Amino acid sequence: MNDQKSLDDALDEFELWGEHVSRAIESLSPDEVVEYFKAAQSRLEQRTGKRLNLAVRPAPKATVE
Repeated sequence: MNDQKSLDDALDEFELWGEHVSRAIESLSPDEVVEYFKAAQSRLEQRTGKRLNLAVRPAPKATVE
């Protein structure tokens, strides 16, 4: 059995993952979204046994017209 995916298969899987995340956070407040991603990061670190080294960027400032 070949464990490698084609690029199309990988992109399809990535798109499904993005849709899942969008549905999961669409009804959350901004603070709840932050907590959702913190929990996801923690679960990933536990599963991989490695700490993630992710740069945290500040949120963009709202523009007033």
